[in-house]
Amino acid sequence: MAVDFSLMVEDNTLQEYLVDKTTGGPLSGGIITFYVDSPRSPLTLKHIYYLTGIPGAYTFSLLPNPLTLSSVGTVVDPAGNDTKIFYYLYNESATIPTTQPQSYYVTVVNSGLVPQFTRQNFPFLPPASGGGVGVANIQNIVTNNEFWRNGGRSSDGLVTLNGLSTTNVVDPGTSLSVTTIAPSQHDGYSMQDILFVKNTVDGTDTLSFLKFSGIVLTGDITPEYYINYTCSVAGTETVKYIQIPLSLHIQTLLSEPNCVLTIQGEGVGTITLDILAYAGSGAATVLPATVKTQALTTTWTKIITVPFTMPSPGTPLGGGGDDAYYLQIGLPTAQTCSINIAKPSFYLSDDPTNPTLPTNDFQTYDQINSIISSPRIGDIRTSINSFAPYGWVLLNDTTIGSFASTAITHDVSTWPLYNLLYNSVNDAFATVSGGRTGSAINDFDANKTMTLPLALGRVLMGLPPAFNVTSYTSGSAPTWNSGTNGFFTLINTALLYVGAPVILTGIALNAAFTSGNLYYAIPAIDGSTTQLQLATSYANAVAGIAIAASGGASGTSIVLTISLGGIIGQAKHTQLGIEVGVHLHTAPIGIADTTLATNLFGAGDMPTTGTASTNVSPGTTVPMNIIQPSLYLNVFMKL
Repeated sequence: MAVDFSLMVEDNTLQEYLVDKTTGGPLSGGIITFYVDSPRSPLTLKHIYYLTGIPGAYTFSLLPNPLTLSSVGTVVDPAGNDTKIFYYLYNESATIPTTQPQSYYVTVVNSGLVPQFTRQNFPFLPPASGGGVGVANIQNIVTNNEFWRNGGRSSDGLVTLNGLSTTNVVDPGTSLSVTTIAPSQHDGYSMQDILFVKNTVDGTDTLSFLKFSGIVLTGDITPEYYINYTCSVAGTETVKYIQIPLSLHIQTLLSEPNCVLTIQGEGVGTITLDILAYAGSGAATVLPATVKTQALTTTWTKIITVPFTMPSPGTPLGGGGDDAYYLQIGLPTAQTCSINIAKPSFYLSDDPTNPTLPTNDFQTYDQINSIISSPRIGDIRTSINSFAPYGWVLLNDTTIGSFASTAITHDVSTWPLYNLLYNSVNDAFATVSGGRTGSAINDFDANKTMTLPLALGRVLMGLPPAFNVTSYTSGSAPTWNSGTNGFFTLINTALLYVGAPVILTGIALNAAFTSGNLYYAIPAIDGSTTQLQLATSYANAVAGIAIAASGGASGTSIVLTISLGGIIGQAKHTQLGIEVGVHLHTAPIGIADTTLATNLFGAGDMPTTGTASTNVSPGTTVPMNIIQPSLYLNVFMKL
């Protein structure tokens, strides 16, 4: 880094004249040495300067260090002329000078090397609180490195890590077992929050969030929680790490020099600190770069990497705009271990040889909570205001898609929501133009539009839980639909309204049903609260036309789930005969009016004159309004 001459400080006397404290005369031939004030071990020389040149072209040149005084005890330049000293109160190697103030430590001896005096913190640099330049402002960019609102149960802090479902995570390109263990950054990331990742589901891994008790960390404010990771039975995995988001978009930190990672560690085992430059959805696989390998000891130790330059992904970025940097704390694979970690931190430092790092970095839980509890992709908000807030899209029954698509909202910022709906909502309720291929990023890059879940004129409804099917039968049918087979028995069908969109998953399904397909519920209407049938459409469900199936099947592994994003209900509905409440029409005794009797009972069921007769009303075919009292608002979904 070149010296910024505008930051030079001049010695505040017109003429330097030093006196020998033994003789009282000039300090003839005395020697002044200028060092870095902090640190002083080892002593490091620090440059001093004098002014040369002419008006409009002044410059600064180096004075000798150590500096030898003239015969009359004055400061002279290399030509022997009396001159003034100029001091540079910053680290000359700093990329940004003002981020690392640096004063002088000065020693003075006479020509016989007899010490005369010293000066510390010279010229005086006041602390930041006194209005001076103070210390460097180094900020940790790991959100929630205190593990606030972690995934541990309050009783024991344990997070279960075994038997996980596999999810295709983009790095390192294989099917990985992934568990979210604590919240972190999330807006726009495809891999949000703090994750535990491994590429098998065998072995016995236990992760706990424990509280510090009687331990004071060296070099950091001691947080409330630390992670204890224990592998008691070795698995066969080749990949295992804890992943933490650092910064969305590669360009923000690409090739940034003097980056430093720190972490507190203790235990038995070796960890690695790796940086993943993830190129984004749809991009080629990128492997993380290791910046530190550390064998832990049984004493808590602050691990600090040497300053490094942020790596490049080395491949073109994907089209989803979710490229990002992540910290991966690599854990021992295929072996038992017990490891404790706390306070993972990432800093943009200022000196490749002696980085300035704070020892008092701390964020209150209120500060952390303001980030980790902010709206997430897919969240809903309502407003009288019709303007969609930045980062939100109006749920107006229209479409989203890539910039080159024909979607109403077409921008790369729609990708996170597109991806979420693609993998969470059935195509019937988030339809992709041209059909889905099974890959969200491929369809997004192919400029296929996606219809947002329909919200106009509809009321939001809480999603019921998944239901385990306790039995399935195609035998005798309840009286409410005799002659149609295919009955599922649940613990309770109270939350499954007629026409509710449901999805069946599991094995041992009857051949009439397909796992993962969308169906519509027909709960029992004869008073049963446990049985239901399924229809192929909402209209069929309302009409009571169930799927006919022959042959029974075991239901112990079948799960029935309300389809997320599904819609139900009608603003206007023509009553079916089966929906008309039972009621009686009574003819008075002695009725003789044939027209009246026909209107009451129908021509085929005339009452006997002179008796009181009853019959069921045929009901009506006029549509009726069945919508509940409602309030119209604008509804928005988070991108």
